[in-house]
Amino acid sequence: DVQELLEPDRENDRITLTRYQAATELNWGTSLWEGEALPPTKTEGLRYTPTPVRPNLRLLTGVTGVTTYYSSGDDQNSISLSLGLSGQLGNFSEKTFDYTSFNATYTQVLGEGESPFEFDRLVDRRRLSLGVMQQVFGPVLAGVQTSLNLDDGEVISSNIIVEYSRRTYNLRLRYNPTQEIGSVSVRINGFNWNGSPRAFDNVRPVQEGVIIDN
Repeated sequence: DVQELLEPDRENDRITLTRYQAATELNWGTSLWEGEALPPTKTEGLRYTPTPVRPNLRLLTGVTGVTTYYSSGDDQNSISLSLGLSGQLGNFSEKTFDYTSFNATYTQVLGEGESPFEFDRLVDRRRLSLGVMQQVFGPVLAGVQTSLNLDDGEVISSNIIVEYSRRTYNLRLRYNPTQEIGSVSVRINGFNWNGSPRAFDNVRPVQEGVIIDN
């Protein structure tokens, strides 16, 4: 949408530029409270999960710095500050409402300059991310994760999640009505694997101008 970069005689509004980018991110958490986990038996702490659930509350803080230069001579630089809480209540051992996880994070973006592109331009400068996951009955959980632009009240992204959790495996259904995409993931526990199920492998969101790999 930068008219001076477009050719007068053109078939579309596409351009090709080189983008140079450097980014760094620092995150740290502080434990505010920790409860007791149940014994690791199949009828108590391991009834629905591969490891006993320990109730907790954590304070989360983070700083992200990004600098970007384009071959058109434009640049875009930003610093993002975030503050939030995350926690979980219950031991996920009883049949109903014995597990709740939640998170809430506020992010403020300070920046200067503007990208000539639209896809990586700084637009969501004040964001609030909220999420909750609740045991409904037995191994079935349901939850939602959403992110809001506080300047205009628009929903940036949201996920509706339903999960079936067992000690040896779990099945998760996820739908994002904002992007109109969904996923089904199955995880087998017990292989010492700490990776991500990469629910939306073909979708790479952009935050603070940085393309994020899920």
